[in-house]
Amino acid sequence: MGFGGIYVVTDGHDASGRASAQLLANITSCSGVQSVVSNAKGTYYRFTLNPPAEQHIDDAGIVEQSHNPWRIAWLWCLGIIVFLYCIVAIPRTHASNEEEA
Repeated sequence: MGFGGIYVVTDGHDASGRASAQLLANITSCSGVQSVVSNAKGTYYRFTLNPPAEQHIDDAGIVEQSHNPWRIAWLWCLGIIVFLYCIVAIPRTHASNEEEA
């Protein structure tokens, strides 16, 4: 596993664009660097001690829990509660036209 990472912005102009390009060249030339997330504005690089083949990240628990009936029930309850909260949180648009005494 890695101990940290860095997000490099790549949409800069002029001097910042050149600095980003130089930083990207330096980061990608190092060993133990993985590109985790990348989009049009930048890339997040993770620094690792072991190469990806030696990390042995076990995802069996994630697959097992994705089909857990308690998880499914919890997600349904969460969805219902959020839905009810949204219904209650909607401001009332009709005002009472009663006279104030």
